Amino acid sequence: MNLKNNLILIDSTISYNDIKNFEKDSDFITFDYESHVMLKKNNIEHKISDSFIKKHEFDIIQEKLYRFSNWYDDEKISKELKYKYVNLGSLFYIELWMFLIPIVKKFLNRFTSSQMRNVV
Repeated sequence: MNLKNNLILIDSTISYNDIKNFEKDSDFITFDYESHVMLKKNNIEHKISDSFIKKHEFDIIQEKLYRFSNWYDDEKISKELKYKYVNLGSLFYIELWMFLIPIVKKFLNRFTSSQMRNVV
């Protein structure tokens, strides 16, 4: 991929019609499978955002988010969260963890993509 004038970050909310005018002078990075398929189908050269994050980096992020999502176990607040011997914070920690992973992953991908722009 030769470095072009623009860098366009794409996810499934963007259609081909939205980007076709930028095709010649832009580099593209996709953030989901649907956008990857769309660009591939239209023979547009692009990078996949996951290629900018190494597996061990993602594993570290996932572990940190898991720990963060267990905030309710902090001894300073866990007593305040209990109702009839049930820590109410524990009732939604999996949802919080699963909600945070894609957000942090996208953020990190975008940050890493912009850092790697000179290498692409």
